[in-house]
Amino acid sequence: MKLMSAEFDVPADRGSGRARSNEPAEYLGTSRVRGLAVQRWKAGAGVIGLVWNTYDGPPTPDIELGEKLRELGVGAGLRAMPHFGVGGPALRNVPIPGVADTAEVAWDQLAEALGQPLPYWPIPLQQRQLIDAWQPGRPTVQALAVEPDMDLNVLLRLAALYDSDHPAAQVLLRLFRTVTWRESQTAVQMIAMAERKTFDGTVVIAARPIPVPRAHPDELAEAVRRAGWLEILGRADVLADACMEQLVRWDGGRDCPFGASVDLEPGDPISDELIARLTPAARTAAFRFLDAPPNAETLVDPATDAPAVSMASEDGARIRIAVGQWLPTTSPLAELVLDDPIWIRTADGTVYPAPQDPRCGLGWGYSGNGPGALALLIHRLLDDITARAADDTRGAPEGLERLLTTDLPRGTRLARAQLEAARADH
Repeated sequence: MKLMSAEFDVPADRGSGRARSNEPAEYLGTSRVRGLAVQRWKAGAGVIGLVWNTYDGPPTPDIELGEKLRELGVGAGLRAMPHFGVGGPALRNVPIPGVADTAEVAWDQLAEALGQPLPYWPIPLQQRQLIDAWQPGRPTVQALAVEPDMDLNVLLRLAALYDSDHPAAQVLLRLFRTVTWRESQTAVQMIAMAERKTFDGTVVIAARPIPVPRAHPDELAEAVRRAGWLEILGRADVLADACMEQLVRWDGGRDCPFGASVDLEPGDPISDELIARLTPAARTAAFRFLDAPPNAETLVDPATDAPAVSMASEDGARIRIAVGQWLPTTSPLAELVLDDPIWIRTADGTVYPAPQDPRCGLGWGYSGNGPGALALLIHRLLDDITARAADDTRGAPEGLERLLTTDLPRGTRLARAQLEAARADH
């Protein structure tokens, strides 16, 4: 089949009603390419393809896509982009081997060439089954908006294994509603943008999001959230592991006991204190936080229930351990050790990695977010050793912030009395 490069002329009266000025092109349906859906129309100048990302796998790169389009008989390929340009959603030409390159084409120009309005899906609704099912003249459908990089179905599957009032079921359903509500809001905003940016008669909204009730951040007590995720963390099945993966993708696992991970250096005196108390453990969903290879030795810190793994490296064994968002002790803070990682020692002599929120890293010795978060953490721990990790980089007393922005050498130990004096220094 001889392929022809479609020509797109830009009329002087660009705008209202242009999509109906040409004879409607024949719609040939959708073809599947890895990570993409190709809608094809047969126009006077040849077959035109409009390519959508379906977010169900790595998208085919343009070089390979051009070959696929040629095999499909497409003479001009245009890839729908996430942003908007002149006349509607932005389009990018896809080079096709053996076919002359076409000029840049805008959304309204493509609608003119095809003689009909073009279907539009916002990113949370760019789902393969929706695009495959679309036909010209089909009424707008309602569908559940989803986060393209998440597999929300696993949350519902695991929730179904528990009674509805079990904390695990409650946290899983809350996460599902939280994600789908936010994605439905994103879809609504993108549709409003498409309607505002396109000319009359050049777009049809192919799908709109199903309304989802908002999951209020405080609708579950913190004790329920902790219990629910602790239950899931303790499971050893792949379904629980997949659910933890979704939570980490969403917000880093803020409702979980662990907010970050650190590497311990064997031979370092403080690290060796913690390493010495690690015991072998079966692999559970908790190890998802550590992104550990399947053959890594799995361990646990009995003082915190934090998972840890021992992995071989060029420099010998390396220990990675999850860092809690709070300390499981009633013994008050005795000492802060500025090291890598940063350590908290309590009055009973136990040492812990400093609690950390997944969104706020800790640091010292410069003006920035890390020292601000560390100062807020110390401020909280001086009052309550069980306080949650710093979830902000502001709010600490000025004296603590001044102390922790000072360029103190690694290994500096700050006793409780020094920290309290800095906090009182206005």
